[in-house]
Amino acid sequence: MSSKPTEVIAVILHHHVQAGHEEQVLHHGSGKPVLVIGNRESFVNINSMDTICARGAAAAAEPLWQAGCRRFFVLGAPHPDEQNTKRNGNGNGFGPRRLTAIPQTLNRHGITIPPNQCIDCERTLEGGREAAWRLLDREFQTAPPTPECGILCLSDTIAIGALHELMEHGIRIPEHAKLIGFDGIPFSECTNPAISTVAMDVPAMTRTVIDRMVDMIGSAARHELPPNAMHDHIRFQVIPRTSSANI
Repeated sequence: MSSKPTEVIAVILHHHVQAGHEEQVLHHGSGKPVLVIGNRESFVNINSMDTICARGAAAAAEPLWQAGCRRFFVLGAPHPDEQNTKRNGNGNGFGPRRLTAIPQTLNRHGITIPPNQCIDCERTLEGGREAAWRLLDREFQTAPPTPECGILCLSDTIAIGALHELMEHGIRIPEHAKLIGFDGIPFSECTNPAISTVAMDVPAMTRTVIDRMVDMIGSAARHELPPNAMHDHIRFQVIPRTSSANI
C-alpha cells in the first residue's frame, strides 16, 4: 500500500525547537507522527532519542581529572555566562549542550572553569586549529601548559585540528597537556598521539529510530492509537587513548 502524506514521519531535530514546548513540536509535525532527536523526556505524547550531549561531556571530564588534570580548557563553545552574546548564545547547537555538564562535573572536585578558559570555534579542523592558536596566544603565553592541564574538545574534529596546532608550537600531548574529543569518529584513532574520545553508538541509535518510526507509520496506517511515547538514549563509552594518558 502506498504511503499517504499523513503516514510520513516528521523527524524534528531538537536544536530547532525550544526545550519543553511539546505543542510547538506537534504543530511542526502537522498531524504526522513525530520523533524528536534530543533530550525530551518531559514530553508525554512524542517519542525522543537523546544524543547524550551533556552526559557524554560529563563523562569526558572525569577521566582527565583522574589523570591528574586540575586546570581545564574547553574548545568548541563559549562559557555559559557568555552564551547570550556569542554565536551559540541561545543554547542551541552541539557546543553549549555539551558544555553544560562539564562545569557541574568539575565543581564536584572543587574545580571551576573561568570564562577565558572556554573558547568558541567552528566544528571543523580549521576551527580546532584556530581555537588552539587562541589558547596558545591568550592563555599559554602567561601560564605555560603543565601536565595538570586538560583540554576538552567538544568534537573529535576540533580535537584533531587543535592537536596539530599545539604540536606545531611545541606543546606535546599528553606530556605538556592532556586532550580528549567527542563523537568517536574513526580518524581520532589515527592521529599521533591517538585522541581519547567519547564514542556514540550511532548505528544502534539509527536502528532504534527507524524501528520506532516504522511502528508509528504502521499505527497511523491502521488508524490505531499511536504507541506510548518512549524516550531512548544513544549508548556511549569513553575510549581512553594516548592523548589523555597519565605519563
